[in-house]
Parts: sequence; structure tokens; C-alpha cells
Amino acid sequence: MLWLRAATVCVALTMLPVTTSWSGENRVQTQLSSRYEHDDNLTLLVDDTISTGKWITNLSGKWNHQTPRLSLDLRGLITDRNHLDARRFDSTDVDIASTLNWQGQRLGYSVEVSVSEDTSLTSEVDTSGLVGSGVDRQSWRFSPQLNYRINQRWQLLFSSFATDVDYDTGSGLQDYDYNAVQAGVTFELKPRQQISAFLSRSDYQAQLSGLQTSSDSLLLGWNYQLNEVWSTRVSAGLETTKIEQPTFSTGAESRLHGESVDISLGRVGERSQQHFSASRSLVPSGSGILLTRDDLKLESRTQLTEKISVVGSIRQLTTENFSTQNQLSERTYREIDLALNWQWNRYWASRLRVINATQERDTDTNESRRNRISLSISFSPEARRLAH
Repeated sequence: MLWLRAATVCVALTMLPVTTSWSGENRVQTQLSSRYEHDDNLTLLVDDTISTGKWITNLSGKWNHQTPRLSLDLRGLITDRNHLDARRFDSTDVDIASTLNWQGQRLGYSVEVSVSEDTSLTSEVDTSGLVGSGVDRQSWRFSPQLNYRINQRWQLLFSSFATDVDYDTGSGLQDYDYNAVQAGVTFELKPRQQISAFLSRSDYQAQLSGLQTSSDSLLLGWNYQLNEVWSTRVSAGLETTKIEQPTFSTGAESRLHGESVDISLGRVGERSQQHFSASRSLVPSGSGILLTRDDLKLESRTQLTEKISVVGSIRQLTTENFSTQNQLSERTYREIDLALNWQWNRYWASRLRVINATQERDTDTNESRRNRISLSISFSPEARRLAH
């Protein structure tokens, strides 16, 4: 049912240029890459560590239809993982997405639908930090957006999304639905300075326990392009979260009041780029409740020569899980990522990458560590223009 819903929407978006009089340019882009990785602690656990190498093959493709006002694309990615010493973690991940963008003189809209089939071992780090398991996971997401420019300085924005995530039966993780809607306005103070205000509402429901979490927030933002090199973005606001568990006696309910923060600072030079971000937000998870996530990240990219570049990042991700039973659990994930890229020519490229990761849990006195090293080679043919 999950694949049927997503595939139906993808096909509908893809057929739009065929069923209308739109004329434009069609392009196809593909890429094939293969890499070898070695992990000394694949599941990032304190005990029962698994050291293994694995071969990973990626095949991706993109079709794009472009007109002066409309852009439509269909993207696909297949990732095959073969572990040499831990076959039970072998997987073939599939990601399919389609995006439609249309922009008129004042009104614009976009619709995006995506579906994926992967495992929690590769997909849950950015949300719940569940890297200690390899549970099969299916998800789909539908997200429409609308913008209307009132005049040169005022603009109205509306966006929403619906997400459905299903885990393998008996995994201990809970399937969930997560939906949100946001409406706001932006005002251009100066050519490089903008302020904004947004109201949002999100609803999360765990399908197994029936636990329901809703959150309302007000966010105020400020964007400023200092010059051609530096830019900054700051948004902050208040958030009220209601947690209701109908299976508890008399339907126990808790209300939490917190803050939501998003700070970004970027620099773009001739040969190097740096970006720093810090945020606090609510994110869904398979643990059956929304999590509070604090995310700090510093990224840098430097072009050493015409063909060689160095990319590095430092990240700390902290998630807190608050339940109606007044139990608070916290985990902190830290990562240092360094990569050396070599663009041989217009088609071929290679990458040497080293990652050091640690994870701490308040339920365990010891921290877990993982070191990963990988070497990859990729082939990217030039985008081909299709005849009408």
C-alpha cells in the first residue's frame, strides 16, 4: 500500500507535461558509484561490537522537464550493501522522489512526493539516533508548498507535509504518522535583509500504542546577506507540546513548553566555503514519541587544486525522549568527517573518506565508538537532452 500510494503520485506528476500543452526541454542524468567501507563497530554499540568491511554500489538517475515557468523532475537511487562478515545487515535501499515547481508573476507552488525503503541502521541517525539496529523501514512523504508575492517587499508562504513510516514487524519500533502545516509572511527590510513570522502545527501518532503528540509554535526569523561572502539566518520562537496516551488511566495528558531555534552562518569564498548551523527542534522517531533534538554542525570545503578538494565536518546531535510517565532519556551522537575528493576528468571521480563517531546514553556509563574508512569511485556521464 505504501509503494502504491507513492508510485501513483509520482506517475501523476511525471505525466503532467504529457497531458498538457507545455513544451520544454527534457534531460536525463545518471551516475554509478562503488565504494569499499570498513567499520570497526558497525552498530555503534558498547558491547558485542561488529567489525566488518562492505561493498556499497549506488545507481542514481534523474529526469528533468524544464520550461520558463515550470520544472518537473523524477529522481531514483538504488543502494546495494554487501557486508563481508555480517551478512544479516545486507540490504538494498530504494529511494524514489518527484518534484513539480511552477512560478508565475505573483503566485508559485511546488509539490514533492518521495518514497524510500531502507534500514534504521542507515536512516535514523539524523532523527532519533537509532543506529544500534538494522530494522527494515519504509517511508513516504507528500509535501505541497504555496507562495504569493503581494508586492516587492511582502510575500505570503504556506507549506505542509504528510509522512508515514513503517518498521519491520517485531522490531520493537513503532510505526507512526507525522503531519504538519505552516503559514507565514516575509518582509524585505532592505535588498539583503529580510524578516519573517510563521505559525505551525504538527501532529504525531504512534500506531501501536496510540500515543498522540501535537505541537504548536510561533517562529520569528531574520535573514541577512552581509556581502558577497557572508550570510546569516536566525529564527527563534516558542513551542507548546501536548502528549496524550489513551491507553493510560483516564487518558493521561502532559503539556510541555519549550523553544525552537535555528541559527545559520555561512561563508563562500573563491576557493573555500564554511557553514555553521545550530538548531533545536522536535523530530519524529520510532520510539513512539516526538524527540527534542539539538543539532550543532560545522562544515568546510576547500578547493586545493582544480581537481582536488578537501571536505570536513564536525557534528554533535543530542536527542531527548520525554514520555507521559515522566521518564527522560538522552543520547548524544558526535561525528568527525573528513574526505579527500579527486575529480579525474569530467566523468570520473574518487573519494577517500574517514569518519570517527561516538555515542553516549544516559542509561549507560560507557560510550560507544566507531571508526569508518572508505574509498569510492564514481562515473557520471553528461546529462543527455531527449528529443521531443
